[in-house]
Amino acid sequence: MDELKRNYEKVAAELEQAKMTQARNADQADVVIRKLERPKGDAGDRRKGFILQEAMGLEGEEGSIMYKRIQVDVQR
Repeated sequence: MDELKRNYEKVAAELEQAKMTQARNADQADVVIRKLERPKGDAGDRRKGFILQEAMGLEGEEGSIMYKRIQVDVQR
């Protein structure tokens, strides 16, 4: 019984590692890094300037998620 439990735990750990690797690879495959030139005007003012999230090309639901992830990473 102990051997069965050890085998189960080993397989569970390998499965978790595979899931983490797959998630990391999926995140990296979707990311394109490019230099962002600062637009003219004031950030956060649509009439006199620009909205940073839009300037970064991160509109829509997926863009909003990525923008929030960037904000969290910067704050750390």
